[in-house]
Amino acid sequence: MENISFNIKEASNYLKCSESILRKMIKNKSISYYRIGNRIFFRKETIDLWIKNQELQNIQSNNYEAKIKSLKSEVN
Repeated sequence: MENISFNIKEASNYLKCSESILRKMIKNKSISYYRIGNRIFFRKETIDLWIKNQELQNIQSNNYEAKIKSLKSEVN
């Protein structure tokens, strides 16, 4: 398996977001990265896992919200 890494510009292109959004995610520690000196890099494999995790969180959140709505309608 090839180990592919992106710099900030490449990662923002891969994620289709701005570099400033990606830098905010770094600051908030919501995405994994590593440094070599003062340069920041992202492993493609880690970004792909992060994307899957975001999808799962959205699914769980949507399922939870649907259950709450269902319970509220049963009570009313």
